[in-house]
Parts: sequence; C-alpha cells; structure tokens
Amino acid sequence: MHGTEDAASATSLAWLWAVAFLGYLAAALRERRLGRRWSHWRTASWAVGMGLLALAMHPVAAGAHRDFRGHMLQHLLLGMLAPLPIVLSAPITLILRAMPTSAARKAAHALSRQPLHALSHPIVALILDTGGLWLLYLTPLYAATLHSAALQTALHVHFTAAGCLFAWALIGVDPSPRRPRFALRVMVLGAAIAAHSTLAKVMYAYGWPRGTPHSVEDIQQAAQVMYYTGDGVELLVLVILFTRWYRERRRSGSRRDYHVQSGSAFRRDLAAARARSGRRGAWRLRGHPPWPSFPATRVMQVDRDRVRAADEPWARVRRRAHDRHAELHSDVPGRGSCTGAVGRRGRTDRCSHQWCRRF
Repeated sequence: MHGTEDAASATSLAWLWAVAFLGYLAAALRERRLGRRWSHWRTASWAVGMGLLALAMHPVAAGAHRDFRGHMLQHLLLGMLAPLPIVLSAPITLILRAMPTSAARKAAHALSRQPLHALSHPIVALILDTGGLWLLYLTPLYAATLHSAALQTALHVHFTAAGCLFAWALIGVDPSPRRPRFALRVMVLGAAIAAHSTLAKVMYAYGWPRGTPHSVEDIQQAAQVMYYTGDGVELLVLVILFTRWYRERRRSGSRRDYHVQSGSAFRRDLAAARARSGRRGAWRLRGHPPWPSFPATRVMQVDRDRVRAADEPWARVRRRAHDRHAELHSDVPGRGSCTGAVGRRGRTDRCSHQWCRRF
C-alpha cells in the first residue's frame, strides 16, 4: 500500500514538472513570436533541468525506498544537480515578461520586498539546504519518511526548492537589485562543501541514519556517493561561479579601460580648447555617461568640432549600454521606460525600475 502511495506522489510531482516545462516552452515561443530575443541555451537548460527531475522521480525513485544508495542518488539529482540548469534558464525573467503589465508590476514589487531578499540570501539558503540534510540524516526524521508518503513527498519538494534557492543565491542569472558580493558567495559555497563532506563522513563512521532497515554497508556506500558525487557537483558550481565572475570583471574592466582612454583624450582636447579660447565661460559640455568623475567644467568659445569628436566615443558607449538594457529588460514593467529613444549623442531615459537599476 505504501509503495502505491509513493508511486502516486511521484506521478503527481512528475505531472507538475511536466506542466512547468510546457509553460516555460510556451512563454519562450511567445517571446520569439513577438520579436523579442530569448536564448535557445536558456530553453535547453530548462529542458535539461526538468529531465533530471523526471529521472529522479521515476527510474531512480523505483529503488530509492528499498536501497539507501538509490535514495542518496535521488537526493543529489533533486537537490544539487537539477537546480543548476533550472536557475541558469532565468525563469523569473521569463515569467515577468509573459505576465500582463499590471500583474508583472505587482509581482516585481512583491519580489523586491525585504523578506524575500532575506530568504534568498546565500547564508539563509545555505542553512535551509545543508541544515535540512543534517536534520534529516542525524535524527529519526528519515526513518519516519519510510512510513509516510506525505512526508516523502514533502521531502522531495524541500530538496528541490532548497536546492534551487541555494543555486540561485550563488549563480542565478535573473537580475537582483542587491545581490551579495562575489567573495561572500565563494565563502558560502566553501561552507556548503565542508558541511556536505562532514555529514558524509559522520554517516560513514557512525552508521547514521539509525533505526532504518538499511544495513551498515548500504549506509557507508551511500555516504561515499554523497561525498564524491556531491563534491563533483559543488566543483561544477564553483566553475560556473568563477566563470560568471570572470565575464563580469572582463566587461567592467573593458568599460573602465575605455573610460580611462576616452577620459584622457577628452581632457587633452579640452585643455587644447581652453588654451585657444583663453578663458572660462558658461557653456557646459553635455552628452557624457553618468559614471565619469569629471569636474563640472565650463568653457566659452571652444572648438566645438574637437569637443564633439572627443564626445563621440562616449555616445557609442551609451548606445551599447542602452541596447543591452533594452534587450534584457525592455518588457519588464516599471516606473520608467526601458526602451527610450537614443539621441544623436547617446542620451536616453534611465529606467527607474528596481529590476533594471543594476543596468
């Protein structure tokens, strides 16, 4: 009877994830139909994540109730491996794009509230993810799940939700107004690696969880699966995290180098214009992006052609920044317009929406 209930709960979860997969696919196709870009890689990443969840709930779940090694493999698929492609597919961004404007505004406002920011903090996500494992395997909770289909279903949901939350806090690609620094995320990942390894060693050495029909040999083999396979998945997370950091630093470094070069050329041309004019005046230079820290300079009777020539690289930088901003967030509703027209000198309206401030 209990096996029948387990099969029914697994089937229900499989249907739920199938609906999620089809919904994501329909939203991605709708974006393409409307002429808005959506990466095929993100769609493929979502498909891989849903496939891993389906694999964990049917072929692997068949022996997970009797074999502790199968249970551990199921835990790794649900809580560690499947969340990686799921969070890399940017589901929150796609949901906000697919929603009507009024509903998307309410959803974005709800996502910006402080409780959700606290819940998605890497340290909180680490406690929910890793702390749940310690509570499960070092208490009688695991033995109770063997006799209750409801607890087994709740356990699967917790594994998946906590894993997705932890992966999103570390390597999520959805925009976040207050994402923690890279150093903090690396330290949290190191703490997660240490916690998983220590738990696997405790299970191997002392035969936890106790009070179960599994033999000591099965528990030790499952602990080895958790130790080695878990370290491999966490190493993959570390590679993804450093890859994203490297790309962000490369983009910001290129922009900073361009700023230094263009700023030097601008100051050189401005000094030449001042030398020719011989005095300051009331004409303010415009058209520069907000990040340079140039002093407020006023000149009169400057060589307009040379100043405009020095200003042209900044216009290209602003146009590139605007194109990326409009491409990523053109349809996320907010208090400002993400698709403002770019002027001939690169000026555009800044979007004041909280999901777009980082851009």
